[in-house]
Amino acid sequence: MPQTKQSPAFHVVSMGKFTLLYFATAGFYANLWLFQQWFTQLSHHTASAPAGQPSRTPLLNGMEALLRVLFSILFIYNLLARLRSREQSLSMDYPWHPQGLAIGFILLQLVGTATSFAMPQTTSVAWQLLLVLALLLTQYYLLYKVQLVANRVEGDPFGRSNSQISPLNAGFIGLGSMIWLTIIKQIFSGE
Repeated sequence: MPQTKQSPAFHVVSMGKFTLLYFATAGFYANLWLFQQWFTQLSHHTASAPAGQPSRTPLLNGMEALLRVLFSILFIYNLLARLRSREQSLSMDYPWHPQGLAIGFILLQLVGTATSFAMPQTTSVAWQLLLVLALLLTQYYLLYKVQLVANRVEGDPFGRSNSQISPLNAGFIGLGSMIWLTIIKQIFSGE
């Protein structure tokens, strides 16, 4: 458990909220989640910088976090290495494998991108949906494991400090519902 009260190094979210937002948004929450993790990490680094070092603005941290999300396959390993380093600095030893999770995330992104380009036009929507669901569930598992560690490192293993659905969260759930309705419509229309 962290002994001093300082800015959080990683974004905390309850596992129930994480799960709801991830599946309700058809996995698009992963991008927001990555942004929140990077923004929190960069803000923590800025807040804990030694006196006299040039300070970074929240706008600059946000821009860098956005770039790290856009190129997430290049930066996921670094994020997980920072989480592992934080865990070790707090003398914690949660059973997880950051290298394996990072490699899994990278491979999953590459497979998802490759199949979206390589899948024949004649592939049925049902097969496409099956593939998307398999990729979605695998990505969920990988990110869920990371969030468990982030919550523990921040001294909030259940994520109680961020368990409520905000109006912004509700808006994302609404957008995700439209995505799911579109998918269901395509399945039943045979397109």
